[in-house]
Amino acid sequence: MRESKLSTEKRNALIVNNKKISELLEENERIIESAGFNPPIDNFVFLEDDEHALRIQVPKRYIRSKNYFMKEYDLMKICDGNIDKASNIAYSLEMSDFNNFILNRIGIYGPVLAMMYKQSTINLVSIMEMFVFSYIETMRQRCKNCPVNKCCEMRISKNHKRNRFQDQISIFKEIDLLEGISISEYNGICELYDYRNHIHLGKSTENEFTKDTHSVEQHNEAMKMLKKINTAMKIELDADVSEFGCRRFAEKEGSVTTGSCF
Repeated sequence: MRESKLSTEKRNALIVNNKKISELLEENERIIESAGFNPPIDNFVFLEDDEHALRIQVPKRYIRSKNYFMKEYDLMKICDGNIDKASNIAYSLEMSDFNNFILNRIGIYGPVLAMMYKQSTINLVSIMEMFVFSYIETMRQRCKNCPVNKCCEMRISKNHKRNRFQDQISIFKEIDLLEGISISEYNGICELYDYRNHIHLGKSTENEFTKDTHSVEQHNEAMKMLKKINTAMKIELDADVSEFGCRRFAEKEGSVTTGSCF
């Protein structure tokens, strides 16, 4: 999130509009209450023919489309052509846009804001997890079909088929699976995953609000790492592998030919 660079005129226009919008939202709630409803406990039912008109609409283009994310994140390639996996990642990225809208456009405070950061960060880490598992399976298939896999020390074999996220990350570190990701960043990814695993309220050992467990800094770190992981994956998947199985083998062996491996 960048610092505001709005002109004074545009800033004042937003303030005036936000005041009007907030007043209209309050008026809507009074209309609903005057009809005998008690939201949020008791809300009226939308009829199909007027549902769109009776709901507040998120601004057009704020939530980017599934097709946008499929292309921007190269999801079909990361998921080795699995349309269901790629689509599910795209849907979660769309949810991330909606969370972004709420966090940046709605004035929420205190425990609710902390829980919003928690919910949004967990979604980002879940996307990160799906990236890791899908990508390593895609690279495993590349290694399996690579003509130099028998002599490549960096290949991903069936022995690397581990189920825990931390184990998958250890594979990334062992064989330099992602270019440009440092050891400290790998450790940061695992810390974010540990954070995600504290979603279960029954396992909470501290007050999530007063302990400042959920913050904008952690949320932004998750977003930054998600983008960096995706960029590194695209570099790997887009590398020229016409002579060798992958970028890593080509860079390390340089002049080695396929025939010399067997």
